[in-house]
Amino acid sequence: MTFIDTDKYEGHTPGPWEWWNNYISEAYGNEPHIAKMEYDYKEEDAILITDAPLLLEEVKRLRDHIRRMRHWAEPKMHEVHRDAWRKLHEEIYEGGDN
Repeated sequence: MTFIDTDKYEGHTPGPWEWWNNYISEAYGNEPHIAKMEYDYKEEDAILITDAPLLLEEVKRLRDHIRRMRHWAEPKMHEVHRDAWRKLHEEIYEGGDN
């Protein structure tokens, strides 16, 4: 499983972003355009790019939640359900059975 290195996005133009007239821009800023959609792009691609700051924050929030849950649950789960925990760990972190 490949994980996204969110540190490489530090310093990005803060959201929210908006898509208008083929340009992706900071919604409430005076900065130049972030990106220009050219050629035969799909509207869904522009929407996905526009949502990038929101998606990044959601990834960070979920990772923090998982970290806190693992800190609390992992020691007890490992002790009580050793085989099930090993299988779950393999599936999540090592790509186990798909």
